[in-house]
Formats: sequence, structure tokens, C-alpha cells
Amino acid sequence: MRFKVNDLHGYKNREGKEIIPPTYVAAWQFSEGLALVKRDKKWGYLTKSEVRSQKSEVIFVTGI
Repeated sequence: MRFKVNDLHGYKNREGKEIIPPTYVAAWQFSEGLALVKRDKKWGYLTKSEVRSQKSEVIFVTGI
């Protein structure tokens, strides 16, 4: 589950233990094993234990 400290987002497990520290300026809930996050003007996806990719500043310009 997502949590926020000092305007940064991180994630905790169901028992409340921090699994991903709060280092993201924007973060969404996990869906199908991935969560969309933003750090340092870059967007990327997380698994529940690591950053998958964080390469671009914009994912969609006009949407799908």
C-alpha cells in the first residue's frame, strides 16, 4: 500500500512494513504487479521490490 512522508511516496506491505522507501514525488497503487511512479522529472514502473524502468519525462503525449 502506498504511503506519503514529507511529500514523498513509498510503499508498505499489508503488515505496515516499509518495502519501498518514500523517494517518489508521484506514485500510483499497484495494478497487475506494477505501479507508476515519478522521481526527478522521470516516470517509471515499479515491481514491489525494485524499479523496472525510469527513462522518460513523458509516457503519453496524447494518450492511447
